[in-house]
Amino acid sequence: MYAVIRHYRIDKRHNNEIDQKIRDSFTQIIEKAPGFVSYHWVNSGDGNASSISVFEDKAQAQDSNRLAAKFVKETLSKLGVGSPIINEGIVQAHTERVARSRQGKDWSANQYSPPI
Repeated sequence: MYAVIRHYRIDKRHNNEIDQKIRDSFTQIIEKAPGFVSYHWVNSGDGNASSISVFEDKAQAQDSNRLAAKFVKETLSKLGVGSPIINEGIVQAHTERVARSRQGKDWSANQYSPPI
C-alpha cells in the first residue's frame, strides 16, 4: 500500500461548507479511482486540514493528487482552500478496527468512541 498525506491551509470561516463538499462530492470521486483503499479528511477547525489517501501502489496514489488538485481548483479554492504540502510513501505499518455496527461511510453521523 502507498499513502499520500496532503496538508492544507483553509479559511476556517468555511469549515462546514468545505467538509460537506468533501463528504458529498470528493469522496465519490476518489473512491472510484483505480487502486483505491481508503480516504480520510481531518479538519482541525483552526485553519489546518489534512487528507490521507491510501492506494494499492505509488502510481495510483500519485494519480489521486491530480484528482485532489482538480477538485480543489474547481470546487474549494473559492472557499479559501490553498494548494497542499504533500507527503507520500509506502505504508510501513497498518492496523484498523472495523466496528460491526458501522454501516455508512459518514463517520460524523456515527457515535464512534475509540478505545482508551
